[in-house]
Amino acid sequence: MTAIEKMAGDSGFEVITGAVTGKNYEALVVNSDAVFTVLEIDSVNVLTTSGIGSNTIKAGAYLPATAGSRITKVTITSGIVIGY
Repeated sequence: MTAIEKMAGDSGFEVITGAVTGKNYEALVVNSDAVFTVLEIDSVNVLTTSGIGSNTIKAGAYLPATAGSRITKVTITSGIVIGY
């Protein structure tokens, strides 16, 4: 998949309002302010390494997985996120 296809959501999308496991996403877009308790890329929790921690991520934020990686687990306690 090219970078343009990835950004365009070529693989479709899914609305996330809680916990999601067993699915893979190329990127997330925060649709309304969200707080993450789990964010894993290739099964590694990246909340600390990405600087997200327990911060509220504002609507409009684009959170991509790195090239060749996938977002493998997401849990939000508030807000709405769209997975691509």
